[in-house]
Amino acid sequence: MNAAVPEIDNHSPIIEVRGIRQAQKCMSIRYCEHNLISSTADLRMRFRELEFNSLSIGYLEYDANVTVEISDTENFFFVGLPIKGEVKVDHCDVKLVASSSQGMVLSPSKPIELGYTEESRGRIVKISRTAVEQLLATMLGRPIT
Repeated sequence: MNAAVPEIDNHSPIIEVRGIRQAQKCMSIRYCEHNLISSTADLRMRFRELEFNSLSIGYLEYDANVTVEISDTENFFFVGLPIKGEVKVDHCDVKLVASSSQGMVLSPSKPIELGYTEESRGRIVKISRTAVEQLLATMLGRPIT
């Protein structure tokens, strides 16, 4: 595993866990319930996160190939910005590959499947759905329905 976490992340502690269930639990607490699937049961995950009012920016890496199945990100928009490697994405019946030249923005309340390789390293941006909807309502001058 690459021990060099990007310098921008040096303002928050690194969370490092070993084991598929521990990694799943850690990310479920920070983001949402999901299934984490890998043939490597003792995988290692490294994660860092900076939180702001309605936004968080994280860094994520696994040392094994993993699939993340999320049934609902009801409360937030998910932005994935790979730094290294690729992430296979299946969202709303659209399949794509995110890389350092093409990120992803995924809508709330839709199932997502993400396939990370052991080489994948990336940023995760979580944006509060409520904050986006309130800002949009303010900009439009009417409630969002």
